[in-house]
Amino acid sequence: MMVSLLREFVREILTEKTFADLGSAKNQWTDVPEEEIAIHTPDVDLDDEVFDLVQTAYAGLEGGNIKIKSAEDLPGEYTYFDVIDVDDDPAPDAVVFGKMRGAALKIGGMGHDGAAGKRISVTRMIDLVKQPGTFAEVSGRPADIALAEGVPIVEDEEKARSLIQRDLEWVGEYPGKEGKGWYKRQYGPGASHLKMIVGNV
Repeated sequence: MMVSLLREFVREILTEKTFADLGSAKNQWTDVPEEEIAIHTPDVDLDDEVFDLVQTAYAGLEGGNIKIKSAEDLPGEYTYFDVIDVDDDPAPDAVVFGKMRGAALKIGGMGHDGAAGKRISVTRMIDLVKQPGTFAEVSGRPADIALAEGVPIVEDEEKARSLIQRDLEWVGEYPGKEGKGWYKRQYGPGASHLKMIVGNV
């Protein structure tokens, strides 16, 4: 038992990293392996840095991100983490994360530092969902930006349900909104959210 614990301790010391330790160039998106983010130690490392970005991005929403409440929740179900540093300090400034849904990549969320990374996180998400085999559920401002950028909308109810694989209330057209792919989804005990799928799927 002690040998096993010692080996685990040594493994964490050897593999513990911050984003700066990865040696990525400034202004360059880096695909960070989920295994790196899965390491949790008392020190500030990658999972803490990514969580800080997510927490900042979702601070304006009641309850924050419903799936990521602490650094220990990472990577969770997510297998894709695209991270970038754009300013003078070595900490990352933006992240876009997601997971595979069948053969497609579903973008699950974004994070940013509230400053330089805010806009580029949205821009990166838009760039990604324009690529073949990538999609995202969006609402609010990200949905407006995606529509303005001409990202394709999934307007077929059957296709939307096959991509989401969750209970949803199909709406189609919604007063005052562009597109015909709107639906409502329930998250926990709160009110339902109006969303749509955008992407190249």
